[in-house]
Amino acid sequence: RLPVRLGGVPGPEFSGCTSERGGGEYVGWSSARWGRGTPRGSSTATSTGRRRRGCGLGRGGGAGREAGRRILGGRIRRGQAEVIRAVVLFTDLSGFTAMSDLIPRDELLATIDAYFECMVAPIVERGGQVLKFTGDGVLAVFDLSTGPRDAVCRSALDAALDALDRVAALNAARESAGQRTLALEIALHLGDVFYGNVGARDRQDFTVIGPAVNEASRIEALCGALERSLLISTSFVEAATACRHRLIPLCWITGDAVCVFARHPASG
Repeated sequence: RLPVRLGGVPGPEFSGCTSERGGGEYVGWSSARWGRGTPRGSSTATSTGRRRRGCGLGRGGGAGREAGRRILGGRIRRGQAEVIRAVVLFTDLSGFTAMSDLIPRDELLATIDAYFECMVAPIVERGGQVLKFTGDGVLAVFDLSTGPRDAVCRSALDAALDALDRVAALNAARESAGQRTLALEIALHLGDVFYGNVGARDRQDFTVIGPAVNEASRIEALCGALERSLLISTSFVEAATACRHRLIPLCWITGDAVCVFARHPASG
């Protein structure tokens, strides 16, 4: 850990590590606050240094790979965001609140980590970005600028189905061991989102915000009432030309003009 001074202003400590042979220039900054004299509106740290051989944020750390790339590129000032069109994937673990009152703390942490692994791996493997853990859920996006629109939608749908399959396998193993299980609920939506660094002056979060995120959350909340583990919006289906045959319409969301779809029983 090395103390850093930029322009004579005391900054946060700097820490770095890498598992790659030959090392790297840096991995990230600590979360310490800037010293006195920091310009108003500044983020907790700013760096435009270069990384070596892929060593950087996003490998087992707080920021995802794409968010890490943007942070390392210096785009981390509070309020600095861009509008991207993306698939929003929103998940929730049904029954977690009740479980948290029934099992020991250490067991609870191990349990939630196991379920998060089932959710995160399928998303990352298919090019998605996990931006936030929302208590017992995940907020992730698939940026439509990264490939053909229908291909990105197919990747998002495959990630959701893979996550459900992994959770089903985890639940089967837990049931065999006499352990409590949780149900995974997922929503897929498509729309424009603000993507960037948001928050208070002393604490920011690299994430997405906007009506599309709110709509994804509302759609996910319908999973229990509709007895479905996966719900999908009209905007997603309209773009998902390569996989819309795998979906069936269920109902309209009152006030939102959104038709909710689910996985077709005959589809994989």
